[in-house]
Amino acid sequence: KLSQVSYLEWNPWDGPIAGDKHYKISFKWNTNFGEPGAFLITNKHPREFFLKSLTIDVPGGAKLGFRCNSWITPEQIDKNDRVFFANKSHLPDETPEGLKALRSPDLIQLRGTGTEQRKDSDRIYDYDVYNDLGNPDKDPKLRREVIGGSEDLPYPRRCRTGRPPTKTDESWLCTLLLKECCKVYPWVGKNEVYSYIAFLDLNEKA
Repeated sequence: KLSQVSYLEWNPWDGPIAGDKHYKISFKWNTNFGEPGAFLITNKHPREFFLKSLTIDVPGGAKLGFRCNSWITPEQIDKNDRVFFANKSHLPDETPEGLKALRSPDLIQLRGTGTEQRKDSDRIYDYDVYNDLGNPDKDPKLRREVIGGSEDLPYPRRCRTGRPPTKTDESWLCTLLLKECCKVYPWVGKNEVYSYIAFLDLNEKA
């Protein structure tokens, strides 16, 4: 079962914050609620934000921790609520039914369908062979052999991006250099992308 919704408001014009910022929210606690095993969060702010953790002070003195370390995408981009689970492990046959109901759709989002092109907000991690290292549209001789995917040599693998195929060979993906083929950029999982501050540091040292 779910508790009542709580809201947190902050300045919509706030820019990137150089450091951690702590917020406090309050919500009504029902003594019959039991120990929370997860929480849902929706970002109604126009900006994304990075959520490091959540600590719930349960009446009676107990504290429950949730390690998040993930970007929360605005609702305008991703309509799905984000779910985070408490720092507590459960064996499959001992997992509460309420947590199973939350975990199943979350796993579907993480696994994807294996067909769509990656968006910046995706958290999907699936893999593909290296079939994007050549430039067959420029010259057929520049087409390189596919690396990985065989029974003897299944590796290396790359993160699948779902980029469109080249014009001359549908089994070969458009590379980042083929601007006449498609305007694409490297896809990296949101939680692995450099932070705003890290990008500034990188540019300073480049």
